[in-house]
Amino acid sequence: MASKPQWRARATEALVIVGSILAAFAIDAWWDGRQAEEDLIALVDLLVADVEADVAELRGRAARSDTLI
Repeated sequence: MASKPQWRARATEALVIVGSILAAFAIDAWWDGRQAEEDLIALVDLLVADVEADVAELRGRAARSDTLI
């Protein structure tokens, strides 16, 4: 009977270890997804700012060309 509780204790310990590893993988995947989303948002914001700057420059050039004509 002494070996049966040892078997249960080792099986429980193994399950806890496997569960901890799976939880760590899940947290890492969630964190990577979150970081990728933040990077995407930052890139989109930079793209919008760049397009707005280009539009402003084109409007300025259009205004100058109208005054030259």
